[in-house]
Amino acid sequence: MAADRGPIEGGRRRVVRLPSFLLGVGLGGFVDGIVLHQILQWHHMLTDTGDHPADTVPGLEDNTLADGLFHAVTWVVVLVGTTLAVRAWQRGELAPPWRVHVGLLLAGWGAFNLVEGLVDHHLLSVHHVRDDVADPLWWDLGFLAFGALLVLVGWALARARARRGQGRMSAPSIAWNLACVSASSAAGSEPATTPTPANTRASWPSSSPDRMPTAQRPLPRASTQPTGPA
Repeated sequence: MAADRGPIEGGRRRVVRLPSFLLGVGLGGFVDGIVLHQILQWHHMLTDTGDHPADTVPGLEDNTLADGLFHAVTWVVVLVGTTLAVRAWQRGELAPPWRVHVGLLLAGWGAFNLVEGLVDHHLLSVHHVRDDVADPLWWDLGFLAFGALLVLVGWALARARARRGQGRMSAPSIAWNLACVSASSAAGSEPATTPTPANTRASWPSSSPDRMPTAQRPLPRASTQPTGPA
């Protein structure tokens, strides 16, 4: 079946990793929007612009719309990651091990924090982590530090699992090798190979035609002596 033959890397099927990273980016955006924007209400998307204060009805409406668009973008990222994962599995590629998957999720979450923190908090200054405090800079720096920590931890998890897998044989390979060794020991010789058409005749003793397969027995020669009276 075509589903059993995926892309090969180093003698084994390729493990897909990009979907896990994209899911981390999208889910990290959901954590930011749900926890910081809605549950804690530390800030909204436009609370530091000066034109959209969250303590007025028009300003709150504008911020609610901006928060909804932000969540729509993160939802699209999650949808893209999910679609890529399903298509990769349909091609026969393998899902990453759980440790690699979690590591890539953390790395994606941290990458989101770094990009969102640098762009929205520092370059555009549309909002900060805490718009309800007098000096939000330390909160913004802590947000960036937390994002960098997530990237480092996630990358370390994914790389550590990959290095462990490079120097270790898979369970099916170990079982196959043990079976071959056991069969060889029981036979007292090297493992037998399947005879090919080129050496099938040589594998049977030429002095014992009766032991040959019927299809390989030599045909009887026609008699050259006269059958009638001399």
